[in-house]
Amino acid sequence: MRKTFLVLLFLSVSIINIQAQDEYTPIKWFARTSFGSTIALNPKTFGFITDNLTSYTNRNFYWQVLSTGYFFNNWGIEFYYLRNHRSQLKNRFNEFSSKVAYKYGDKYFMDISSGCYYDFSNSTSSLMERGSIGPIYKIEKNKTIYIFRGLIGVISFSTDWGSVYLKEKGTNSILDIHWSADRVVKDFMTFNSSFTFGYRIVKRIVLDLDINYWFYNLNFKYQETITNFITEETNITSYHYKRLANDISFGVGFMIVLKQHQN
Repeated sequence: MRKTFLVLLFLSVSIINIQAQDEYTPIKWFARTSFGSTIALNPKTFGFITDNLTSYTNRNFYWQVLSTGYFFNNWGIEFYYLRNHRSQLKNRFNEFSSKVAYKYGDKYFMDISSGCYYDFSNSTSSLMERGSIGPIYKIEKNKTIYIFRGLIGVISFSTDWGSVYLKEKGTNSILDIHWSADRVVKDFMTFNSSFTFGYRIVKRIVLDLDINYWFYNLNFKYQETITNFITEETNITSYHYKRLANDISFGVGFMIVLKQHQN
């Protein structure tokens, strides 16, 4: 009985070893998706009244919609598209309105009954998009996979506009204040370094953990135009959003092995 058990154990280990050698051949072509959180390493707000008019602020999670890569050997190339989503879009308008009321509420009527109103028609821009492409390098050890990337790409986000009519208390003076950016959609070149640790659950499915870092030069302006309907005077103020920005994200996802290298 003891000998039989040892023989069966030896055969089982041998079969598993042979299957493992055949099953986990190096990855050649893959596709993956992941979810995670994005953290701003430097502040994304500037203290301007226009901070809540841009989807550049208040991001907290992302979905990597598509990523596909191809290895020629250990070196390869990868492209991916990622979306950062904003939560609490409704509060975005409320926060903007609160800032307007804080700045002008002492001298001007701020409610609808006074004939004043807020206009926030373009309030659908709730995400930031990122796309990157570049070389990648992998290290595979049976079930474990390490992928290193140095990519370049584009980061894009939208800007809204806001406006308000304010009636000065005790006078007939009415102000029309309008906030808008020079371009609705902002695009900036990025450098994106990335690392993925993967573990093969089965032959074609890999569970992976991702770390991404982005570095880019933020540079755009918001313009505030104040028109007095009584005196017909106009004042223009520019708010300059300029900063070397750094973002980092952590996520988890799945990699599908579409093709493996032939032994």
